[in-house]
Amino acid sequence: MLVATCTWSVLVGAVAAQDVRWRLPPGGAIQWQSTEAETCHAIDDPKRRAAPPHGTQPHAALLLANELDKDARATTVHLHDVRWLAPRLACDLGTFGKGRNVDLVVDDIVPFQPFRLRGTIADAAADGTQTMTFELVAAPAPAARERKRLAEKEPARQVHFDGSCTGSLRLQRKVDATAGIVAEFTAEVTLRIAYSPRYPVPNCDYVLRQTWTAAEVRTRRQAGFEAAVADAIRRGAENVRHELAIPDRGLLQPGPDQPSGEGYLALGLLTLLHAEVGADDTVVRQGFAE
Repeated sequence: MLVATCTWSVLVGAVAAQDVRWRLPPGGAIQWQSTEAETCHAIDDPKRRAAPPHGTQPHAALLLANELDKDARATTVHLHDVRWLAPRLACDLGTFGKGRNVDLVVDDIVPFQPFRLRGTIADAAADGTQTMTFELVAAPAPAARERKRLAEKEPARQVHFDGSCTGSLRLQRKVDATAGIVAEFTAEVTLRIAYSPRYPVPNCDYVLRQTWTAAEVRTRRQAGFEAAVADAIRRGAENVRHELAIPDRGLLQPGPDQPSGEGYLALGLLTLLHAEVGADDTVVRQGFAE
């Protein structure tokens, strides 16, 4: 999945990719079963656990047909954290086929400054299996200068893109060229992360292992869609209700730069009412009383 803000340049021996494209039905989607395992610890103390470089909510292992570019080779969605780095590479069918050496600049992964992925994409095997191996290094000077220019123009961007990372990434995917899908992939991302001094967290070593398998293509509003949506709303409402009910408000607790929690409470209550949680529910009544 390459996005417009990334720079893709083939350095050595580029060979045109096979004419393999995504073949999702209009308005449809592809969904994988995904597993993730990660470790993160302080560089100066391997026994000290550190927070991973992403938020608490998981990503959906899902790609919508309307998220594909006009050539149906990659997504146009602007992606954010490191958990989508491997899926982005795995789902770029423009790199399927003949092997090549590549140099990819990534500049949209929070909280990192631009970094470079340098490595190789091997020839695809007859069964559609293909291996990618990269090292993560500092971005070239032009990308760093561009990031500085954007930060000066939009200071808020600097808040989210001022960490750095180095490391490696190994990925193996299996593409079903006839169906036009990525059937599965496994990946391991190993990072050494240096945060900005303003973050009260230690620099850390981070390892992420991902497996996406059992791809299922769904048509637009296929049988069971409405029931699935209703179930998702129900489960989401249960989570919001739980966060409002616990004393410290959990994930809905405002941060140190947002001392007032009334907005969080109001939005949480509005969410519950739209999810058809009754106005006489204990948590809803307590929230409105507050």
